[in-house]
Amino acid sequence: MSYVTSPILSQNDDIVSFYPWYADSATTSHLTNVRSAFIDYKPIEPIPIYGLGKAYVLAYGQGTVEAYSFQEGKYHTFYLKETFYTPDHPDNLLSIGRIDNNGGKIIFGKNKVVLYDSKNNIVVDGKLTSNRLYQLNIYKRIYKNTAKISNITTIKNNTWDQWHRRFSHVSI
Repeated sequence: MSYVTSPILSQNDDIVSFYPWYADSATTSHLTNVRSAFIDYKPIEPIPIYGLGKAYVLAYGQGTVEAYSFQEGKYHTFYLKETFYTPDHPDNLLSIGRIDNNGGKIIFGKNKVVLYDSKNNIVVDGKLTSNRLYQLNIYKRIYKNTAKISNITTIKNNTWDQWHRRFSHVSI
């Protein structure tokens, strides 16, 4: 499952929702299939992102993803720059190499992973899953003004003739 909604109310009443990311030492770029996670986004000519062997997915855009972690009782914002938008990829992947190249530190052990920034502050943590992948505890903000959805319905009593016309009965 690529996106799980389990809303949590944040300090400013925006909804924060968990969505899984995996710490990946093999990918050279961050990849996400969630377009709404970007705070800046630039469409690009589709480019292939290769995985195992000749298999690939296409990236359709690139930008900065705003992400949240929950540390010490509060949500903390962090940003994943130059992230590719890969809507056909089943997972969101955080590039361990990119974190390391940008001064971060990653510690694996005892079925856990912890990512630190260059000042040794915890950015995000996660745990080893049953399929031997490290799932990170990352959340996405759903802003109040975009979280409101309404459905409007009306009750209309249609005649039999109207129903027959609507469903293309040629005899009428």
